[in-house]
Amino acid sequence: VESATLSMDVPLGGSNWTTGASPTGRPADSTLVQVNSVGPRYFETFGIPLRHGRKFGARDDAHQAPLAVISASAAARLFPGRDPVGQHVTVHRTSLEVVGVVGDTRYWSLREAPQPTIYRPYLQMPDTWEELFYGIRARGDSDLVDVLGAASAAPDGDPATAWTAPQRVVQHKTPPTLTLTLPEPTE
Repeated sequence: VESATLSMDVPLGGSNWTTGASPTGRPADSTLVQVNSVGPRYFETFGIPLRHGRKFGARDDAHQAPLAVISASAAARLFPGRDPVGQHVTVHRTSLEVVGVVGDTRYWSLREAPQPTIYRPYLQMPDTWEELFYGIRARGDSDLVDVLGAASAAPDGDPATAWTAPQRVVQHKTPPTLTLTLPEPTE
């Protein structure tokens, strides 16, 4: 495993949260953006390049000022002709300091144009999630499904405390991506 993360949405996962955003101090909700709450190493795990500034780290938690990393298309729409790093953008009446700009990605299909996206650190908003997606980037010939299936087995060997077998959807992309939905543990 090269890297792992978690997020509210994943590229080409067919879902997203869309809302209005604006540079702080300008009319509210002037630009429609996608918002994704992500864990550390999200951009590395999904191969989204950093264009400027920095990515989120483990220290970007609820004890820090609210932060954002924005996509290149969000930067162009929200801050045309200006460096967005250090600027503030308002989403849902919360002012976020922009600390980085990353490449664009698609959340619905390869045919769509990339949509402006604002990323928030998961560690600053962990209680707002109804479901999480886990992303894992691995290299080599090991069967990732078997590795993750074993990880969901009961640690004490008791079948009564084991999760049921993971459901899986394999999306053929370059590099190959595996999306797993792990059911809730039974008690």
